[in-house]
Amino acid sequence: MSGLAKALDVTQRRVTALVDALEADGLVERRPHPTDGRSTIVSLTKKGLAQQQATWEQQQTEVGRAFADLSPAHQRQLLEITPLLTDALRRRAAERSGPGDDWE
Repeated sequence: MSGLAKALDVTQRRVTALVDALEADGLVERRPHPTDGRSTIVSLTKKGLAQQQATWEQQQTEVGRAFADLSPAHQRQLLEITPLLTDALRRRAAERSGPGDDWE
């Protein structure tokens, strides 16, 4: 969970509260780390995966609507810079997580 806190840039206490709420809703489950007794692994349940899929589909629909509002020229510009932005965001996330911070 410390990896989650670091990746989300929030305190471990905040992650614990979030995971508690998600667990109470049946969206995630905790299990002990197989080799590190101090660590806990958090994973999505089937209900959590279904919720993630539904949310993803809803967001894709909204993005599609917003994209349709752009002119063809602006759509092309967005498509051109999206890979650059994605790479930059991935690098920043990796820097925040640091080497060896595995989390599920």
